[in-house]
Amino acid sequence: MHIDRLYYAAPTPLPATHTLDRALALPRRPGPAELAPDEVLPATALRRFAVYGLVTDPVGRLLLSRIAPGYPGEGTWHLPGGGVDHGETVRAALAREIAEESSQTARPGRLIAVAHHHRLHSEGPYTDIYALWVFLHAHVPHPTPARVAETDGSTADAAWFTPEDLPHLRLSTTARRGLTSLLASAPG
Repeated sequence: MHIDRLYYAAPTPLPATHTLDRALALPRRPGPAELAPDEVLPATALRRFAVYGLVTDPVGRLLLSRIAPGYPGEGTWHLPGGGVDHGETVRAALAREIAEESSQTARPGRLIAVAHHHRLHSEGPYTDIYALWVFLHAHVPHPTPARVAETDGSTADAAWFTPEDLPHLRLSTTARRGLTSLLASAPG
């Protein structure tokens, strides 16, 4: 647990009653034990730091993955990506996720956007989801037919799509947010 503490110093006409060292040694309120109950999450809560790629190939197609049954957004087309593991950079996490979800070797590139998402819902294993999403552009210089490499994961399928295909697809919230951010960041 990380706790920030603020110490205030104000001018006073009276002489200081404590030196700075003595003031810093005073009991700290609230203490970690008092804060810990506020940090306990319900068993059905999910807090997630994730990275998603707007993944292109040399002919301008976009790589998408379909969310597997039993996961939030099941059946929708989604941006490749997912949770950033402890100690992993967002670019390394994105390259790993793209390989797992589509068997593609991608080069993560520029930052497109950072967004947050909070959703309460009554179905599934999580009823309270809060996520911080990082969207990066990634490029696959030598695309192959997309196929899911992970087993028993959240991805059921992967495929390349042209920009003309996108309006006809059922897209996940994350994919819609990422595509909107991409359009907003486009020059001109």
